[in-house]
Order: sequence, then C-alpha cells, then structure tokens
Amino acid sequence: MHYICTKYVHIKIADIMLIVSTGEFRGKQKSYLDKVDNGTELIIQRSKNRSYKVIPVEEDDTLMTKEEFFARRIY
Repeated sequence: MHYICTKYVHIKIADIMLIVSTGEFRGKQKSYLDKVDNGTELIIQRSKNRSYKVIPVEEDDTLMTKEEFFARRIY
C-alpha cells in the first residue's frame, strides 16, 4: 500500500495492481499469491474478454466452520 504523508494527513493513494496472463500465473503461482497476501491486486487475463480478480479468502468469508466442513465431507 502506498501513502502520501503530509504534515497534517496521511492519504492512501493506491494499492499496486498486476495484470498477468493465465500462462504467466500458472508458471509463478506461489509468487503471485504471496503478492496478493501482501496487498497487491492481481488480475488474471484469460482472453481478450475474460479476466479474473484474485483476492484472499478471509475468515469472515467462509459459509461454515471447519467442524461443519469436516462433518459434511464425503469419503
């Protein structure tokens, strides 16, 4: 995250954004996911008209607890 610091106020100006192809992402997944974990916005461009934004799943984003998940697991 980048900030402008002045005498009176700190203003967030922008997060870093990366746009990569599916092939580039596939070859360096760990590196790109580490960047997302550190606040970088990542867009994966699949084709001319298809793109996907990668964001981390937060604890509040889950629909069930870990216990509920494992209780429903089918073997």
